[in-house]
Amino acid sequence: MLRKFFKKWEVSLVTFVFLTFKIFLKSQTQRLGKNVLLALAFTAFFSFVVGKFINKLDDKQKKYAAVLLAFFVLSPLPDSVFYPFSFVEYNPWDPFYPVYKNTLSVFCLLLAAITVDRKDSRWDIPLLCFLASAYDPFFILHFFPAVLIMLLYRLDSKKFTKDYRLLFIFAFIAALAGFVFFYEDRIMLPTNLSVGVFFHHYWRLWLINFTKTLPLVLFFVVLWFKSLIGSKGTWPKFILIIILLEPLIHLPTLLFLQNYNDFIIATLFSWVILLASFVNAKDENITKELEEITAFLNKRPLLTGLSLIYLATFATLIPNPTVISFLG
Repeated sequence: MLRKFFKKWEVSLVTFVFLTFKIFLKSQTQRLGKNVLLALAFTAFFSFVVGKFINKLDDKQKKYAAVLLAFFVLSPLPDSVFYPFSFVEYNPWDPFYPVYKNTLSVFCLLLAAITVDRKDSRWDIPLLCFLASAYDPFFILHFFPAVLIMLLYRLDSKKFTKDYRLLFIFAFIAALAGFVFFYEDRIMLPTNLSVGVFFHHYWRLWLINFTKTLPLVLFFVVLWFKSLIGSKGTWPKFILIIILLEPLIHLPTLLFLQNYNDFIIATLFSWVILLASFVNAKDENITKELEEITAFLNKRPLLTGLSLIYLATFATLIPNPTVISFLG
């Protein structure tokens, strides 16, 4: 009986253990504050969803899902998205503390990905988008683009029902309404904004996060380009072009003083969710290219192992302030 339990939930348990270890590695406080407890609860939920998703796949699909999961769990992505700022940069009693905002935003994104193909519950997506953008105005630029792309993908009437058109419109209106009605006094522009100041302030952060996530960036860029080249229909090509241009959608968040998610991190996390959504929708082209890339990695265990070590190492390292100051 115990063996059956572990076999059924082994993916969820392994994911939860690794992510929990990262929580305590990132947390700079020894006590279990409500921010850490919330991160633990969300990690448990995320691990449960991942386990359920992978268990639904066939044996062949589980192999490349395991590769992708290893790259995600060991990378800096969960560190930056699930618990930004190491829990301590803001007052944990502040209802708009970054950990709380990110938890709700990612929770709504995950629920949207889970329900988008369920006829009885996909109409909850507009409500989720409204709640997330009302609580955190940055949701509309951080994670809402991934929701829109999931819905845009399903506007292809050859594969999906036509009610996705209405769902797309309602989700867009709901997210925009949440942003417009509740953004006041929650976001501010810097007073000395200029192109020079903008890039001088952020280019080092981009360089650091690009370096930390380089194997994942290469993985997804190769995947999307190969899928674009192998795609036959006009609509799938259009969707893949939007996915490749998605980083540009996140860029406006850098103009705001309260921004706490780098656009590289937000883009990569969105791509992980989108890829899972496409696999769940049984997209033949993207699944085929994913199989080829993971087969390539499986045949080269040294390359794969070094990539995982690279991601795990940079997930735990803090940039040297001396080097950062030297860069200007």
